[in-house]
Amino acid sequence: MRDYPTLTDREWQAVSTALSVADRQGCAAARPAGRFWRVLRGILGSRRSPAPADPRLEAIRSFVCEARRSRRVPEQQVPQLIAEGFNRDQAIALAMLAA
Repeated sequence: MRDYPTLTDREWQAVSTALSVADRQGCAAARPAGRFWRVLRGILGSRRSPAPADPRLEAIRSFVCEARRSRRVPEQQVPQLIAEGFNRDQAIALAMLAA
């Protein structure tokens, strides 16, 4: 029998936040802004929500956002998840949730 990947309640909350409609702006904010948006932010100020203080939760959020954007497992971010204590099966499961 195979062990299924498990996440803590806080980690599931990070996943659900990254997948929610409200966080689509948060996912977009992770990508570099174009010139127009940089100028507009300079004039109006930034409304970015602060990143999670826990690097493990930020790794989840970033991975899920990239998986959602690319519609595949973001292989370049798997080592970061593994460094935060996740395994490859958990990374694949997160990517499948984001698809």
